[in-house]
Amino acid sequence: MSELMISVAGIRGIIGDNITPDLFSKMASAFGSYRGGQKAKIILGNDSRISGDMLKHAVYAALVSVGCEVIDIGLCATPTVGIQIRKQNAQGGIMLSASHNPIQWNALKIMWEDGIFMDADHGAEFLRIFQENLIQYSDVFHLGKITFHPEAMDEHRALILSHVDVESIRACKFKVAYDPCNGSGGPMILPLLEQLGCEVFSINAQPNGIFAHTPEPVPENLVQLCDLVKAHHADIGIATDPDVDRVAFVSEKGTPIGEENGLALVVDYVLGSRKPASVTTPTVAVNMSTTRAIEDVAEKHGAKVHRTKIGEANVARTMITDPNCIIGGEGNGGVIYPPTHYGRDAAIGIALVLEMLAKSGKPLSEKAAEIPSYIIVKDKIILDRDQIPVLLEKVKTAHVNDSVNNLDGVKVNFRDSWVHVRPSGTEPIVRIIAEAKTIELAKELCNKVRALAGQ
Repeated sequence: MSELMISVAGIRGIIGDNITPDLFSKMASAFGSYRGGQKAKIILGNDSRISGDMLKHAVYAALVSVGCEVIDIGLCATPTVGIQIRKQNAQGGIMLSASHNPIQWNALKIMWEDGIFMDADHGAEFLRIFQENLIQYSDVFHLGKITFHPEAMDEHRALILSHVDVESIRACKFKVAYDPCNGSGGPMILPLLEQLGCEVFSINAQPNGIFAHTPEPVPENLVQLCDLVKAHHADIGIATDPDVDRVAFVSEKGTPIGEENGLALVVDYVLGSRKPASVTTPTVAVNMSTTRAIEDVAEKHGAKVHRTKIGEANVARTMITDPNCIIGGEGNGGVIYPPTHYGRDAAIGIALVLEMLAKSGKPLSEKAAEIPSYIIVKDKIILDRDQIPVLLEKVKTAHVNDSVNNLDGVKVNFRDSWVHVRPSGTEPIVRIIAEAKTIELAKELCNKVRALAGQ
């Protein structure tokens, strides 16, 4: 049996291995009980995974058993749940989605009343209730109920459209190639692109959960999309992951620009063209493993950068505490734009990039070339958990004369490169991420950490 991943953000694992309906039921009832039980409103959504219906019914029973009012918004994007939590003044939300993981995975992801994944303190208390089985079940006269709100994705799109220059985008009549990998992006993003006046050529658009390829929107999984761009002479190619919180772009030449560059492009555009008049010195928030190009772009616009621990909630909560933080996200293609939602949202990332292209009159390849060029190499090693602290100490000792940041694992910063070593929060591995001007140097930085681990 694989190791089950349990954290303050919920639970993630493999169907038929370590994920079962009773496990999801216990976690959902613990969360519902923690959020007040009787009359507490909980938003529930799911992506297109084929295990979703099975797990949703377990969550239904669990939440109703502790008295919650379940508002099922159905097939949707993860950010749609967060937006609905705020819109309906709910006490929290649950999204059934393993995000970019392969088809055999699923997860129960938990959000707080502000529409963001839980912070460490709330998460610790929730996990205590779950692990100690301190669930407050309701009697028969105080059971909860289930209602449905199928308009959630329409409302999400309307929110996005209210924050971009729709007419400028429509006037360009962009030709767009789109691959949602049979996830929620078909029903979420296709109507958005049509509302923005785009001519859309799509593949893998049926939300049946039978992923046509590995669903993580990284360059090696965008071969079909690149071919689609070339075949239709599209202006841009777009790929989203199954729960539509990450986005990747392909240029008009049929070349992936990279998830890191996608975020950097949005940051560059927002800092240069969308800075509120009330903000004198804007700030940007990104996690520790996001490209250094963010600092380069921010410096160009006189902005400052917050670096946070890995995790969407850490970035989002940093942004909330700083009224000058006008854009942020994670380098995996997760854009966070405060006027719409303090959470990663592919829909706003797509809309902002299309607006950028419309306003600049330049093709995507030319805009991407304006971003400082770095190469990121991502590696991972399997290591016994008791050996992880030993490895981190070895990395610190090996770089005692360098700039070391211990905020999240160990990150060593050099003049124009860095290497970040940390235990994964979602898989039983240690992640090694390095960035440099050349792929050779980035690989060398990763290999040095591997050597310290004896691998």
